Amino acid sequence: MIEIKLAGGETVKFEDGPYPITQADKLKNAPGVYTIWCRSSSRDTLTLIDVGQSDNVRDRVMSHDRRECWNKNCTGSLEVAATYIKDEQHRLDREKKIREQKQPPCGER
Repeated sequence: MIEIKLAGGETVKFEDGPYPITQADKLKNAPGVYTIWCRSSSRDTLTLIDVGQSDNVRDRVMSHDRRECWNKNCTGSLEVAATYIKDEQHRLDREKKIREQKQPPCGER
């Protein structure tokens, strides 16, 4: 599990993962918010490089159009973690808040 701490004391928990990006098929075929991380080559730090939301997290991550950006911004190994949220507006709000506060290098700002 990965946790992201946001302003105001809010914590977002990504209970599924992290998995190596090559094992993204372990993610659920369900609506949610996903995060893409770079694990340092020394394996001691994770850096957020992207966040997104989808009706189908597994399929979205496995066929993502920003994979080139992920590779460009990670010299270690790529990992993915997700949390599952059915309500689309809640997913959009969660993604926006994380993107605005953490400013990952990949994706829209």
